[in-house]
Amino acid sequence: MRNALPNLKKEIAASKGRHLVLVLDFDGTLTRVRRRFEDVRLSKSMERSLCSLSKLKDVRVVILTGRTRPFMRKTFNVPGVEVIAERGVFLTREYRRNKSSITLMLGKMNSLLAPLTRKYGARVEKKEASTVFHVRNVASALKDAALQEAVEKAMSVRGVGRLFTPVYGRMTVEFQPKGLPDKGEAMEEIIKRYGSENMYVYIGDDEADEPAFKAVKKRGFGVLVRSKEKDYINTKAKYYLKGLAEVRNLLGLVYALKKNEGRG
Repeated sequence: MRNALPNLKKEIAASKGRHLVLVLDFDGTLTRVRRRFEDVRLSKSMERSLCSLSKLKDVRVVILTGRTRPFMRKTFNVPGVEVIAERGVFLTREYRRNKSSITLMLGKMNSLLAPLTRKYGARVEKKEASTVFHVRNVASALKDAALQEAVEKAMSVRGVGRLFTPVYGRMTVEFQPKGLPDKGEAMEEIIKRYGSENMYVYIGDDEADEPAFKAVKKRGFGVLVRSKEKDYINTKAKYYLKGLAEVRNLLGLVYALKKNEGRG
């Protein structure tokens, strides 16, 4: 697996002037992962990079995140960049049909998970369509036990098994409504919206991003953001970047290459 930076010029050249749709995850890709998920913020330098890219006529920038709409409205304000929160769940027919039941069950799950935040030092992130149990602050020896107990508690609510499924991430488990689009399905919707003739690049750092890497393979490529080489095994991404500094460098390089391409 190769680093994306020295290969980007070749990839842009191979796109033969096609418009670029650059889709990025938020946490861990554009921002540092914090012990408290509420403390995540976009740096000024990353904000400037995204803002510059969004001004190019042949580049479209999209943020595809599991974060809530209120959180993104509060913390992310880059003109010209589209934000798709909670993986676009609000657009699905399943969510609209089951919204009242989902809201009721989320309330019950959150009540059962609350004691575990005190027991383990974990945190619960309440979303509009799901609930996330975070164990970043939990002692290493207790993380697995905390996640297991959270799943047992949440899934014990009557009817939850019919409407929800637990999805594991990096030090999290998210209780998602069944039918919630994964990032691959959301990526396919983005491709339908902007057109299959464009070049698509997806950048992400988590297991949840793997379906999106797969979705862009025929129309571009995926980039995995991880610092350890062992994490590059079994990924569907074509390239890797080592951390936020390299993500920022890639955004700057995309800007320079596409701007020069436009002049040509």
